[in-house]
Amino acid sequence: MKPPSSIIYGVVGIDDLETPAGRVRGVLGGPAVYAALASRLFAPTGIVSVVGRDFSAKHRKALSGIDLSGLCVHRSELTFRWKGRYTGSMDCAETIRTDLNVVASRRPQVPEFYRAPGRYVFLGNADPDTQLEFLSMMRQPRFVALDTMNYWISSKRGRLLEVIARCDALLVNEGEARQLTGEHGLVSAAARLVRMGPSYVIIKKGEHGTLLAGERGNRRSHFFSPSYPVRRVIDPTGAGDSFGGALVGFLASKGKVTESLVRQAIVWAGAAASYTVESFGTSALAGAGRRQVARRYSAFRGLVRF
Repeated sequence: MKPPSSIIYGVVGIDDLETPAGRVRGVLGGPAVYAALASRLFAPTGIVSVVGRDFSAKHRKALSGIDLSGLCVHRSELTFRWKGRYTGSMDCAETIRTDLNVVASRRPQVPEFYRAPGRYVFLGNADPDTQLEFLSMMRQPRFVALDTMNYWISSKRGRLLEVIARCDALLVNEGEARQLTGEHGLVSAAARLVRMGPSYVIIKKGEHGTLLAGERGNRRSHFFSPSYPVRRVIDPTGAGDSFGGALVGFLASKGKVTESLVRQAIVWAGAAASYTVESFGTSALAGAGRRQVARRYSAFRGLVRF
């Protein structure tokens, strides 16, 4: 396995899920898992996280193709667990139970060869304190993308703003963009977020697509992308994380970052994330290959051709 150029940091978990399509128990989940599975479609990928004794051989096998040197197993602890339910349009999950377990007491260890300059990093949704701790261990990453959630915006806003200032791209949904900025309009919210430090702000709008905003000097730019039309959504868990991981993996495969490449990455990421929602947990995404994603990328481009 080649040394990873894309490094995924975040939570690995075991989920119990319920949607209008059914329910499952004990499936592999967590932001880092979805992001790493999507990233590995494009570039050698490593994952940095902690798990417990209930992280089974079956769970490990599901991460085939990903470097697990940074996945620390603590036999005295249990893996992070989340139980959630989706109803109606499935725009938002209802959290029924969260057990932090190993995440509350252990910090991930970053292998030395992950820290080399020039890495492409995805910071999955996690406590901003741990995100900053992880960044302090990395030496001059080439590109850092950050995902977060409303809980951290309200509970650790100051520390989150420190992370935002150190990242190259910020990924948030519509509600998070409004919560961070106090702006109702997404274009004005994106402009304020760019002024917080990142070169690119990507606002995820679910089935309605994605807005990219950037600002370099006095020049502002915008790019809009639709979502890939999935006929039946089974489980939306991890779609945003898959999007972020695929975006970072694509850029890592190119070895450079330009706005044109970021726009391409958004479309590729949308194609990859469309697989995530077609099954419970990670099974559809884990079973997808680069050729399958490429076919959806081509179809994706056709959506906006006239």
